[in-house]
Amino acid sequence: MTMKPGFITMPCFQSSNITHLKTVLQQGTQTNTVFTESADLSKLSSDKLYLDDVVQQAGIRVCVEGSSSYSLTSSAFTSQRVIKESVVVDRPFAYALYNVANGIVYAAGKLERPIWEETDDGGDGSDIETIPI
Repeated sequence: MTMKPGFITMPCFQSSNITHLKTVLQQGTQTNTVFTESADLSKLSSDKLYLDDVVQQAGIRVCVEGSSSYSLTSSAFTSQRVIKESVVVDRPFAYALYNVANGIVYAAGKLERPIWEETDDGGDGSDIETIPI
């Protein structure tokens, strides 16, 4: 793979996922009895309780906040580099928010249908974010 200077244009997007973990937690763990009426949750309440399900919601919103400060007018036109490549992301793509310094992926996912929408970055009202790469 060869690294080249360029810009990538992609929509701001958000993604969320709701996962029901009951089935996962019941498989081969000690927590499977907590989902039955015989569960002992007396330390939590004097009422007879048991866990019905565990639901996890996770979400991510990716947008270049203040994109005007990273636009062509503030970075590319002031630099001396020549832009040879340009990519417009208008089809499904995978993404990862990765910390290079410590090698940790904070979030990763796949966007099936990029939908262009107005951003709330206070810029010029454009729904396109240009990120110097």
